[in-house]
Amino acid sequence: MSIKYKDKEFVLVEKKNINELDSSNINYIDLKDKQYYVVTQGRRSKRFNNEEVREIKKDLDNGMSLRKCAEKWNCSKTVIGNIKQNTY
Repeated sequence: MSIKYKDKEFVLVEKKNINELDSSNINYIDLKDKQYYVVTQGRRSKRFNNEEVREIKKDLDNGMSLRKCAEKWNCSKTVIGNIKQNTY
């Protein structure tokens, strides 16, 4: 994992590998005793479980429109469309 900060990119190294950095004369910064927060970015976890996805597909197979299905399940039409296309 790397961290970008002020036009520089940093990598995290396990503490057990610090001796290798020292022996190779590689500079590093120890963040010990400093307060930092790691904020992860990425995708949200899926809202619907497999059973709910099957029920949504059943609604669509029974002729329910994407809009009506989205209203019923309180989500966007895009999510329902992704479920319909098996890309959810």
